[in-house]
Amino acid sequence: MSRKELVETIRVWLCENNLDEYYGVLLGTTTQTANPKAVISYNLSFCVRGHTDGEIKVYNAKKIEVSWLTQNRSLPYEGKQLFTSFEDAKVFLKEHFVYDDNGNKVI
Repeated sequence: MSRKELVETIRVWLCENNLDEYYGVLLGTTTQTANPKAVISYNLSFCVRGHTDGEIKVYNAKKIEVSWLTQNRSLPYEGKQLFTSFEDAKVFLKEHFVYDDNGNKVI
């Protein structure tokens, strides 16, 4: 799977799991200063209204960084964590940020 396909897969997963509240999932890139065409990472923002703001940076399929600001007491208010696959990142996101329509944590 290419990096762009992985980013689209992550975007769809965020939307399906209600991590697109308030402003949706915003996409962006980080580029090199010397060569703006060279993409260092693709960035996706996510949000749980009144609870969490976060960003996922996809460097490649084996380097995905999740950063957040949250009111969730199981995590520090601000932090970031590096994952070696999207599957590992999904487990983390689901454990800490995914809630059903009634506000109950989805495990």
